[in-house]
Amino acid sequence: MTIDYAAQALGKVSTLIEQLAEQERLVEKAKRESNKNGRKQAEMEVQSLRSDLLEQTDASLFYIYLKAVNTESDVDFRSEWQKEALYMDALAFLKQGNIESLYKTYWVTPTPDLTILPPYSFSLRFTFKLAQPYLSKDDNAFYIVDNPIVRDKVFRLPLVRPSGWKGALRAALWRRGQHEEDAVVQRLFGVTRGEEDGQAGRLYFYPTYFTQIGLEVLNPHPRATGAGQQPLYFECVPQGAEGTFTLLYVPLDGAAAGESLADLAAVAEGVRTMLTLYGFGAKTSSGFGLAEEEVSDGRIHTNVLAAQQQTAPPQKPSLPEAVKTFRQQFPDEDFGLKPNEWRKRHKASTSQRTRYKDARSEFRRYQEAKAVYAAVLVQWEMQVEKSVRVFIKEPFADLTALPDVARGIAQRLQTGGAQ
Repeated sequence: MTIDYAAQALGKVSTLIEQLAEQERLVEKAKRESNKNGRKQAEMEVQSLRSDLLEQTDASLFYIYLKAVNTESDVDFRSEWQKEALYMDALAFLKQGNIESLYKTYWVTPTPDLTILPPYSFSLRFTFKLAQPYLSKDDNAFYIVDNPIVRDKVFRLPLVRPSGWKGALRAALWRRGQHEEDAVVQRLFGVTRGEEDGQAGRLYFYPTYFTQIGLEVLNPHPRATGAGQQPLYFECVPQGAEGTFTLLYVPLDGAAAGESLADLAAVAEGVRTMLTLYGFGAKTSSGFGLAEEEVSDGRIHTNVLAAQQQTAPPQKPSLPEAVKTFRQQFPDEDFGLKPNEWRKRHKASTSQRTRYKDARSEFRRYQEAKAVYAAVLVQWEMQVEKSVRVFIKEPFADLTALPDVARGIAQRLQTGGAQ
């Protein structure tokens, strides 16, 4: 399929390829003949044809083709590409297909639904701006430069993969002294002990997409000479580009309030230092992959449990006075016999039978009230023990304030502010 695609793509621009080759031959001929005007005109045609090829075909595919046919123009073609690669619109492909709305609707700001998740889940989301370019290394071996940015496989948008965020946050916590044996780290990222006794982590990261692509040129200087020899080209997301960071914390293994709040505090501090101090992506030791402290649309959304407001317990029915009085004379009476049967057994008088009949009626109503009370009591006890979901949304506009917001949520829960 790749070969078919390459053949079709190159076939569409075969005329331009032939024209480019012809104009390059004219350039070389003009050089040999010292024909300045002819050379200038041919070079202008070459530059125009290269621009047309950049617009009409895959730059990497054509560059590899030029290298394969052993033409000298591959370096010049890449130089032409580099001029335009200093800033590129990553949404160009989506705009061509009129599907840019897909990005805005589904990818820009994912919104986890905490209503369907276990208690003490939380989500963290904000839009940040790069203070330094973001570098990463894609696994595309056939590219016009050796260090392409990581891209989405379908729409070719540059992104930070969920695994990249996970590794960067874990490294940030490690540098803050929270290592593998730390209970918080094990809860957040999981433990690998084997297929049966391993533990999955509670953090789930969303990819972050960007809409801009740039080019960084690094020229390492050997210590011996102090002069750069071979510049290295890195595709990047340029400084000033915006992306949305989203993570989700889901304690599927169950979590107490204190445990979840400790994890939230660790995540908040870790995210802050990851983005503003340690960086994410490649070459963070050289200062790449940092974000500005100011963010937009920042929020922490938590799903906690709070005791439901208790209602007064049901009133227990009391033994009727008629029954109490009757049992003073007949202490063990259970009112199981009908009035005439009771009178016959006890050889009672007519007035005693009447008293028994009245007490028996009161006792039966008392038993019915006790049955109702027992059912209501069960419901009330379940209501008292039952907790309701409380959703707290706390905004923030600065990464330096993120840990304080997390601590504020913990304080509200500890003082009952969530109720």
